Amino acid sequence: MARLKDIAKLANVSIATVSRVLSNDDKFKVKNETRDLIFKIAKENNYKVKNKKDSNIIKNSNKKVALITGVSNKNQFSNPYFIELWNEVQSSCTKRGYFVEYCHLNFVDISKIKNSFDYFLVMGHINNKQIKDILDYTNKVIFIGSSPPPVEYDSIRPNFQDGMNKIFEHIFTLNLDSLGFIGADVKISSNNESYGKIIPNERLILFKSKAQEADLFDKRYVMNGEYVMASGYEMMENQIKTSNLAKAYIVANDFLAMGVVKALVDYNIKVPDDVKIISFDNSNLATYSSISLTSLDLNIKSMAESIFLLIESRNNGRDFPIEISVPTKLIIRKSSQK
Repeated sequence: MARLKDIAKLANVSIATVSRVLSNDDKFKVKNETRDLIFKIAKENNYKVKNKKDSNIIKNSNKKVALITGVSNKNQFSNPYFIELWNEVQSSCTKRGYFVEYCHLNFVDISKIKNSFDYFLVMGHINNKQIKDILDYTNKVIFIGSSPPPVEYDSIRPNFQDGMNKIFEHIFTLNLDSLGFIGADVKISSNNESYGKIIPNERLILFKSKAQEADLFDKRYVMNGEYVMASGYEMMENQIKTSNLAKAYIVANDFLAMGVVKALVDYNIKVPDDVKIISFDNSNLATYSSISLTSLDLNIKSMAESIFLLIESRNNGRDFPIEISVPTKLIIRKSSQK
């Protein structure tokens, strides 16, 4: 049986490197090709791992998953939600010995990579043609963050209905007589404009339903723009200039909310004394904003970990789709305090 020093010699790396790679040390940075080589040598030389977790890593060391997205590059790389989701998915896959490769639907041909991956993870929304293009070549697909109808595919998404209920439970404790919403629609990126599509904001749809139930819906306080900070600033600035402000606003994500808060501060409107702000995502921005944001935590870590519940059950013979709805939690901070 091979020892660590034997694997280190064959891989031309230090014993410490071999030890940390085989123990799946997430904090240890090493090139993917070096990591793959160490796993390959360990497997070929019957290296005996010390626990079940390590055994699973060796077993899966040659597995590959494609992380596919159709989200526009602007939204993807400026939105903390996508960055944090990407990082958690990457970490979850790496812990289990899976190599992750990023693929944008505008720049890859699924027919040419269909045999290169063991699973396809679709992050965010894509249009029906893009879904069909993928499913024409593989059924090993998991949608993360969305669940395209009809429910024919495995998917993992936050429970936005439950989340909106929790937000309104908090709203009711504040005894407000007016409430607004600031959001954005999702635009699916596509090289072919005929396949481009705008997906209505699910958070706005849920807000409208709950606000109408509570007799708090007023279209004067509802705005829709883009998922960028500047859009949040512009929408709130227009609201300040053109009408009376609502006592509180639910904002579709932390990035937008930071723009909203900046506009209020620039116009000497106090948060939370004059206007309260409640956001979605609970990204790092929520904590480090100049005024910390009350924000709905979408439980991204659990979303990423749930990927392997679906993969393992498929590998064990499951032949029907499952939608995992991940619970959310409202984190209350300064922006909505009484």
